[in-house]
Amino acid sequence: MTKEIRVASKEKREARSSDPAALFAQALSAHQAGRLDEAEALYRRTLRLDPGHAEAHNWLGVARQQQGDGGAALEYLRKAVALAPGSADFANNLGITELKLGELEAAARSFEKAIALNPRLAQAHYNLGLVCQKRRQRARAIACFRQAIALVPNYANAYLSLGNALSDAGLHDDAVAVLRRLAAMAPNVPAVLFNLATALKAARKFDEAADVARQILAKDPNSSFGHNIMALFLWTIRQHEAAEASARRAVAIAPNDADAHCTLGKVLTTLGRFDDAVASFEAALAAQPDFPAAIYQLVLATKTHSTPEFAARIESALKADWPPDEKIMLHFALGKISDDLGNYARAFENYRAGNELAGAKAPFDAGAWMANVDRAISAFSADFFASRKSFGNDSRRPVFIVGMPRSGTTLVEQIIASHPDAAAGDELEAMPDIATNLPRRLKSKMPYPACIAEIDAATARELAAEYLAALDRVDKHAARVTDKLPLNFLNLGLIALLFPHATVIHCRRDPMDTCLSCYFARFEHQLNFSFGLESLGAYYRGYRRLMGFWRKVLPVRMLDVDYEELIADQEAVSRRIIAHCGLEWDDRCLAFHKTERPVMTASAWQVRQPLYKTAVERWRNYESFLAPLRAALEGMEGDGS
Repeated sequence: MTKEIRVASKEKREARSSDPAALFAQALSAHQAGRLDEAEALYRRTLRLDPGHAEAHNWLGVARQQQGDGGAALEYLRKAVALAPGSADFANNLGITELKLGELEAAARSFEKAIALNPRLAQAHYNLGLVCQKRRQRARAIACFRQAIALVPNYANAYLSLGNALSDAGLHDDAVAVLRRLAAMAPNVPAVLFNLATALKAARKFDEAADVARQILAKDPNSSFGHNIMALFLWTIRQHEAAEASARRAVAIAPNDADAHCTLGKVLTTLGRFDDAVASFEAALAAQPDFPAAIYQLVLATKTHSTPEFAARIESALKADWPPDEKIMLHFALGKISDDLGNYARAFENYRAGNELAGAKAPFDAGAWMANVDRAISAFSADFFASRKSFGNDSRRPVFIVGMPRSGTTLVEQIIASHPDAAAGDELEAMPDIATNLPRRLKSKMPYPACIAEIDAATARELAAEYLAALDRVDKHAARVTDKLPLNFLNLGLIALLFPHATVIHCRRDPMDTCLSCYFARFEHQLNFSFGLESLGAYYRGYRRLMGFWRKVLPVRMLDVDYEELIADQEAVSRRIIAHCGLEWDDRCLAFHKTERPVMTASAWQVRQPLYKTAVERWRNYESFLAPLRAALEGMEGDGS
């Protein structure tokens, strides 16, 4: 009886070994268990018995791909697709191998075929997105990843790739939103935290990026990336010594991390230590020779790299297909070098290219801007101030330096900051924050500035106290503290209400020079009106109209400081500035370039030099390119400039 059972079992095994279906089932079982060599042997035996077995060709190709043999994988997968042209899965698997081998056009065709056969195959949409991302077809990549997520709402890899694609396209706020959803799905996954922090950094949400960096550092105290993000956050909140320490820690952990070296250089530039900053940027370029951020910051920090050789290096870097933000930096760097070298046509060409890239992401609405000016004029009037004389705070500490960007505001602040009884606050966000939050504070249904009509004396005093607390965070002891946020010219009505005895200094500069300088500047806070000559002219017209209105109705003392006059007669104008601040004259205000303090604006290098006249009538070097600007500035209203 036992012998009969054994004979029957042997016959059964032999039957299975000659049955392609049974062999294929065994192969799949081995494959799923991770026994790839055994699975491959069984797939091959299946194909010897049944050369037209499409699934065996497919899975043998997959196994070969997993074993690193892309060439053989391609052969088997193509055979599978030929045998079963209606299989979306086979076409998708073939595309995966083609993608890994760098055959992007073939991969795209395979994934498109898979989608045509099965539009609900989420992985094919995702894979096609990967191909589009590699081919820099950013909009299509984003659409593919979104479709994959629509089909499979918890598709983690699609979320991660979508976030990266959005960042690559310069859509940083959208990237943050996507990666936040992924972080909620996969909390504490290092790759997710890394990408979320990177997106927050790109979106300039440094405080939130710092929160994510703290999570990263809690898991890995030696994370160079985490320390780098913390350094940037500390830099933005003006804790410069702590920022330098964090940046140095990042560099020490990862000496070949170009981004960490660049962050350290940025902090050192703010502190005025330009030689050290240049060394950091050069270290970044040693680690990554075409790193756009380091190239851009290096060109800003020194003129020693304004050479034809370095210009050629940037032109070479521009040939790569960088994301928009990086390409903008390269164009602005090449524009700056070309300007230094006196090649004005080449300079303007690069500034225009950089601004066009920036403007494509953030177009300027001239109509909306003029409506903002109209609303400010409607909300504030001489009668408004006359009926609220008792509102606000009598403090004389605040010194508001306003005007168009690039009109000399940093220079004026540096002169005042050189006085022993004054401190520089740089560009404070406190007043814009008060304005933005005022409707909520007043429980008003009206937006700012219309809601200002509902303010009472107690609320005005509370708001003034909050602003003074912001000045205390700058310096608790200085008699005067500057706030040189230029665009506070929009908030002068609110400023006058809260501080009727504040000092206001209005910086003016030739309109053509002002607008051209804005066009040539890459601002830390993107100012979308600066991306086009017509939009600059429209913005300037609104600014001038509003300043003309403020001059008629504001109850505060306002001093106009003309940049050209300051350059021509430094001492006389400087004395006028200091006297307007209610301070006794101090000769140190003439040696402002020797004053050591952090400067976070684009003028960090310029204000540490003695006065120079080369920026006066600079626009004439570019006169042949500026017809659209000149036309936009014609017939301005007001006397604000």
